[in-house]
Amino acid sequence: MKRLLLIFSLTFILIGCQVSTTVATTDMTTISETTTFGLDYSDFSEYQLTDVTAQLSQEYDTYYLYFYQEICYSCNFIKQEVLAKLELLENDIIFLVELHNSADVNDLIDVDQTPSMVRVVNNQVDEIAVGSVAVLAMIEPLS
Repeated sequence: MKRLLLIFSLTFILIGCQVSTTVATTDMTTISETTTFGLDYSDFSEYQLTDVTAQLSQEYDTYYLYFYQEICYSCNFIKQEVLAKLELLENDIIFLVELHNSADVNDLIDVDQTPSMVRVVNNQVDEIAVGSVAVLAMIEPLS
């Protein structure tokens, strides 16, 4: 039974969370916010993108988009690592995109799960990493 629970937990973490088509209730958001420690997404408001058209129209040759949901277990599991890396970056740039539903993703970006990381080169999608392991692997070499 323990082995089955461990396999289920690891599968859930590796696969990620499906993007919801409904907005989470305030109670769920409050629970999520109170269980996170350290850095928070709100500490990086200058990197938050809320306009869908801005996702592929930044002035940088290469940049990254990190898609997350506050209620996503996998997103919260890697949150501190992602934000710590964001805080240390000097050469690369990561923009944060909070998803509430599929309308929060530019139509030219094929993201339907969180966490996801997209590398954008010359305002075109170059690579997409889906799931916590893939996102951390994409973030690791950034400086």
